[in-house]
Amino acid sequence: MIYLTQAEVQVHVLKEYNKRRQFYPANLVRSILLDSIDCVQSLASGQKMSCEGYDRHKDSIASWLKEEISSLFLPRFVVALPSRRSVSRELAGSFAEIYGCTDLSALFTKLNTGLRAGEQEADASSIAANLDCCDDLGCIQGGDSILIVDDVYSTGRSIDAMKEKICIASGAQGLHFLGAAILAVCPSPSPSPSTLGH
Repeated sequence: MIYLTQAEVQVHVLKEYNKRRQFYPANLVRSILLDSIDCVQSLASGQKMSCEGYDRHKDSIASWLKEEISSLFLPRFVVALPSRRSVSRELAGSFAEIYGCTDLSALFTKLNTGLRAGEQEADASSIAANLDCCDDLGCIQGGDSILIVDDVYSTGRSIDAMKEKICIASGAQGLHFLGAAILAVCPSPSPSPSTLGH
């Protein structure tokens, strides 16, 4: 499933978070596996320190997401949004191995750890201003492709903020961005998945 952020970043999401199980007969086994990672939403909400379903399948999640992404997209860099949780960083590390690209995640931190993208008053620019980068990102060249990863997609503002921060810090032109997230947990009213998906 693909969502489109306000800054027009396509975000590939493995599944929507559902409180009820939904099975898809065409791929029942994978459906059961994906159902067991719904607990990532609990991790994102700070409700649990660990998640058996996620722990069991975390090495496969990046591969499952890569199957959803066009084979023409070959990122030179991958970056996880800064978080107290390790889920996004682990996902970025897995993508870096799969694509053979550079993981920039360690370069970014939040100045105010209390500012959350899900808050109504937090727009992409204020979230971008809250991101600190310990490098000038001179390694990024014009036309490079960058994969931004998150554990849970909701408003898309965090992904847009990371895009803005990278564009400003690197000064590079014509960058190509794509997003990837494990779950979509969209606030009401729920945005429709982009028609760009399958």
